[in-house]
Amino acid sequence: MNQLLRMAISGSVSLFFLFGQALADPVSDAEQIRLSRQYHEVAQSLREQADRGDAAAQSKLGEMYYQGHGVPLDYNEAVKWYRKAAQQNNAEGQWNLGHMYDFGRGVREDSREALKWYGLAAAQGLAAAQHSLGVIYERGYGVKQDFDAAVKLYRLAAMQGFVKAQYNLGVLYERGKGVAQDLVESMKWYRKAADQGHAKAQFNLGGFYDRGQGVSQDYDAALKLYRAAAEQGNSSAQFRMAEMYWYGYGTPRDYVQAHIWSSLAGGITEDTDEQTEAYALRDLAASGMTAGQLVEAQDRARKCVASEFKGCM
Repeated sequence: MNQLLRMAISGSVSLFFLFGQALADPVSDAEQIRLSRQYHEVAQSLREQADRGDAAAQSKLGEMYYQGHGVPLDYNEAVKWYRKAAQQNNAEGQWNLGHMYDFGRGVREDSREALKWYGLAAAQGLAAAQHSLGVIYERGYGVKQDFDAAVKLYRLAAMQGFVKAQYNLGVLYERGKGVAQDLVESMKWYRKAADQGHAKAQFNLGGFYDRGQGVSQDYDAALKLYRAAAEQGNSSAQFRMAEMYWYGYGTPRDYVQAHIWSSLAGGITEDTDEQTEAYALRDLAASGMTAGQLVEAQDRARKCVASEFKGCM
């Protein structure tokens, strides 16, 4: 067994890291077979340790069943192993079990049970659980809506570098929910999340620079942030990029780029109003383009989709 697998089993490397790295890019059939064998080897090793009562192994075996790596995907089995770990006061097991109750996977959806297990894990300082508990209080799922509690929990997780909590804390500061509205503090947390690659944080931070809100207007900075979000498939960022190319904000006016990004945004957004606006801008850009430019834009848009928006210029 290689060193990375040993580290995964021991807990010093997350299974999500191990599998996320392996599945981040398309792999050959031979590589997929090799990875499947490794997953199976990890699952076997975890099973042995879990059967001996190792709580960390029990939680990680639950993750294997939840993801379907090395074992069949089985939410009921995932719950079984998460519960064994949780009952031994394993924070990750408690958080994972809370997640299953929160979303009704392998058990009946139960916000109170989710709250219970998230709370136990959060009390042990697990950032993911603090964030999940914050979401429950922010949205009022099974509890009275409490923005103050949400802010406190998000802050605990955000200070540990948990990216979703950093983003959510930025949102609450921007909206003045649970805290006094503070755009500078909002930007601070958006920046931390954006630096970790959070697309919505990149888009929201770009908006501050775009509007000159809480900071001096800077279209160049806005465009860079929008591009970072757009290349992750954020349709709102793609549409705003199209507008900036159309109007020439922070960049020379470019009908081809406006056509490309509005086509991409319209093709993936789930917001019907945004789709209508994106396609309207696409058609407007097309009206000022030559036949050759139109063919170029359509070809480049297809390549962008094929590359999952990476390197679209």
